[in-house]
Amino acid sequence: AVQTDSLSQLWVFTEGGKVYPLNLKELPFSGKTAKGTHIKNLIPNLGENVSFVLPVKEEGYLILITAKGIIKKLEISEIKNVRKNGIIVINLKKGDKLRKGVIASGNSNLLILTKKGMSLHFSEKDLSITKRQAEGVIGIRLEEGDEVLDLIKSSPEGSLFTITERGFGKKTSFKEFRLQGRGGKGIIAHTLNERTGYLAGGIELVN
Repeated sequence: AVQTDSLSQLWVFTEGGKVYPLNLKELPFSGKTAKGTHIKNLIPNLGENVSFVLPVKEEGYLILITAKGIIKKLEISEIKNVRKNGIIVINLKKGDKLRKGVIASGNSNLLILTKKGMSLHFSEKDLSITKRQAEGVIGIRLEEGDEVLDLIKSSPEGSLFTITERGFGKKTSFKEFRLQGRGGKGIIAHTLNERTGYLAGGIELVN
């Protein structure tokens, strides 16, 4: 979920690496029991599954990561005037898909979180700015059967909340995640077993 006002625009990102504009003024209000409006009614050319949405920003950097741990950084100006039929923001290798994105300032610290409970905490400055057509670089080296779940901006005084598929949650200070170089295997963020199941997701908690 993202927080924005009801008159804003959103960027809708797909698993296939494209972004589409969505004007929230075109989305009608619905009751709490309504099934909602299918996104294809508002974005007719959408031919892929939606991966995530972000509010439209005027400046900053867009950081994208794929399920297989490929990450890239591009300037917001690269997608400012996105067409209604969408534009490609990352070229994906066969079998990969766009998983998550965040808008960063240029000085942010980022944490990659994986299904098997691994994490990699690194500085945004480790990423070079690329163009839309670029594939990206290795963000985290994954074990066999693992995949990226999330990309989270961290703050020095904040903490990370993680929860598993079977409901085991915990809170950990970001200070416990040392900054590493991009492209490593990372460290354990959440110990998992058969009882806990795989990691379901994580979110930053601001103290």
